[in-house]
Amino acid sequence: MVLGQDRVECPDCRTVVQRKNIKAHYRRLHPGKDPVKRMREAKGGSALSDRKLSLADAAGMVLAVMAVFILIAAGVLFITKLREGESKGRPPRSFFFASDDGAVINGTFYPAAEDGAPTVYLYHDIGQDRTVFSEVAPWLVKQGYNVVALDLRGHGESIYNVKTPNIKYDHTMMGHKDFLNFQRDLLAAQKWVSGLDEKGRPNTDAGKESSFLGLGKGGLYGFDQAARMTSVRMMSAVVISPTLDCYDLDVAQAAENWGGIRPVLFVASDGDGSSMGALDVMMARRPQNGRELVLPGTQSALEILESATLRRMTVDIIEDGIAT
Repeated sequence: MVLGQDRVECPDCRTVVQRKNIKAHYRRLHPGKDPVKRMREAKGGSALSDRKLSLADAAGMVLAVMAVFILIAAGVLFITKLREGESKGRPPRSFFFASDDGAVINGTFYPAAEDGAPTVYLYHDIGQDRTVFSEVAPWLVKQGYNVVALDLRGHGESIYNVKTPNIKYDHTMMGHKDFLNFQRDLLAAQKWVSGLDEKGRPNTDAGKESSFLGLGKGGLYGFDQAARMTSVRMMSAVVISPTLDCYDLDVAQAAENWGGIRPVLFVASDGDGSSMGALDVMMARRPQNGRELVLPGTQSALEILESATLRRMTVDIIEDGIAT
């Protein structure tokens, strides 16, 4: 404490001494202590200490904020990477190609997250279009597959022919020969997937393995073509709601043509007599590695497509085909 210009109070023993004698006082009563330092501390030390404490607190707060920011940024990065892992930034894209007879076929390609993944080709029933697969296609992508969903000729956007411009396909006016040409579209779709664009770049990065999934009569035409392919080109198939009454197509022969190694799954609901009859005949003609799934009720092919059991068995069939 400062009492005046000539006297001061010792901060250690509170003795009032003359300023000029403060050093002598410390030598006598407080040896080892620096009187100048002690007097300076007595005048402003506490404020300085408080200030130092405040700075330390501020530094701690800054570090805490930085730590929180880093954690948040790491969390956002993790979520982003997780989502990228699902899609890899590869959205579905529309495409078209010409079959060998000139029919222009439109479709949607759903790319898998990984390069070289197998491809599942989807055939809708007569009177439908590729939009019926708008939910199952992304689900198959999440299972690790590329997906090709086509508008069969005379359906959706697939109505023109580049070789014969006056042709305009309409499934309500098509005959047996036109329906048989659905088979051409599967071959051309595979050619597009493994082919190059006009700049010489691959159309896709899909692997060579392929599987087929078809609905109703439209799906049976695709299955008939898939059965004629080698196991290298088409390794497995799923046929939903088949029928023997398919515009003179020999459905039983298609099942037999599939062979004895590749797995195939025939699916029907037990209330659909037509599909159950076809299932029995096809299983009889395809006893080896043929599997069946019978669901209760009178579900349509589209309703069956939503079945969790069907989806699980579809993945099993595809993977068994790859393993085979």
